[in-house]
Amino acid sequence: MHPGIEGIGYHCRDYFLARWDEFRDHPRGELAHSTHLFGAGSYDPVDGERGRVRVTLATGIAESTVRSVNLGHLDPAVLDLEECEADPDTLVVHDAGEVLYRLR
Repeated sequence: MHPGIEGIGYHCRDYFLARWDEFRDHPRGELAHSTHLFGAGSYDPVDGERGRVRVTLATGIAESTVRSVNLGHLDPAVLDLEECEADPDTLVVHDAGEVLYRLR
């Protein structure tokens, strides 16, 4: 991930706009990278952030690291891939790091 993401996390655009004074000095590329993952969403200071998607990584990266940047964590050792693929609300992308940019 971009090094600066550890300091800002992944959020929707409205999150950053509502808290612009806090983030105005961060590199725009890092803010753009953060919002590209979540895309559209909304933020309210009382109700918090509501994204259109929730991103969960099945990874060996430490759970505390993944959650600290506002992502969900799943231990890949307990992942039932067939169950995920059968869920119509779950997108499973095999070898995502290699092919995600090619999704149509």
